Amino acid sequence: MGGIETSVAEVARLRRHDADIADRMHAEIIKLRAGELTTAMAPLLNQLLRLHDQMEQLAAGNKTSDAGMLQAQLGQVLDTSAGLSPYRPGEGDPFAPTRHLGVERVFTEDAELDGRIANTVKAGFVRTDGSIMRVADVRVYRYKAPETSATDTPATTQLPEEASPGESPTAQRSESGSADLPAADKASPTT
Repeated sequence: MGGIETSVAEVARLRRHDADIADRMHAEIIKLRAGELTTAMAPLLNQLLRLHDQMEQLAAGNKTSDAGMLQAQLGQVLDTSAGLSPYRPGEGDPFAPTRHLGVERVFTEDAELDGRIANTVKAGFVRTDGSIMRVADVRVYRYKAPETSATDTPATTQLPEEASPGESPTAQRSESGSADLPAADKASPTT
């Protein structure tokens, strides 16, 4: 009797193992099919996003124009059938290379704006699972220190203490005996 119970327990264990394998294989097939579907739909979705951009450009912000209404309907189709939603980063948002593509620099004298978004050129699109279908094209602030004007600098320059009154500072001799010239005045050695 002990042998039959052991055999039945072994058969039950093998059936559970087979069911686990079948479940894993089913999950992998579903995942592969979803990936194939996404890959097959990518060219179509890219063209629909391009059409969305063209409609946005034609509407020029007027949502009641024909192009504006068509753009809104296309946005609804993209959302309901493909799970895509547009996103537009706001001015001052931090630049994130995974979500944004910097297409132009906007120079600013405000150091706090450096690396932040100036404005959105083209909306990005995100899937319902949070993954990015297309990054947003943005202009990015870059800090540029304010330039000093000629009136901000002193009119006269003083010679260093080592220079004699008749000798120019650029013609001073270093300890090795060679002239210390600015980098632009030095000739680079040729080989």
